[in-house]
Amino acid sequence: MSVAEFNSGIAVSALAEAMAIATRSGVSRDQVFDLLGQGSADSFALRRHGSFMTSGDYPADRFPTTYSKKDLDYAIELADQVGVNPRGARLVRDRFSEIIEIGMGHLYSPVIYELFENE
Repeated sequence: MSVAEFNSGIAVSALAEAMAIATRSGVSRDQVFDLLGQGSADSFALRRHGSFMTSGDYPADRFPTTYSKKDLDYAIELADQVGVNPRGARLVRDRFSEIIEIGMGHLYSPVIYELFENE
């Protein structure tokens, strides 16, 4: 179901931002992951996607970012049809597009963290 990509994509994007802010402030990726897991940010998305951001290992044998973007495009189209403006989803789609443009679209979607590493 492409609408599920709203939640997943936005969670991945928010986690990537939080990880980037914290690591640039001097906190290690491992510490960020542990700290987020101790509070209200703890979730399936954190445990699943955050572990890949923490390790920097983005497998090519999982659901690739190109597929995530395709599903998100379907969900945005549906939102438009029913009169919902999905601003957050559009931002995530832009981030997925950036990753695809730099040749990393075949990797699992937590790879969007690399957008912050390469700024």
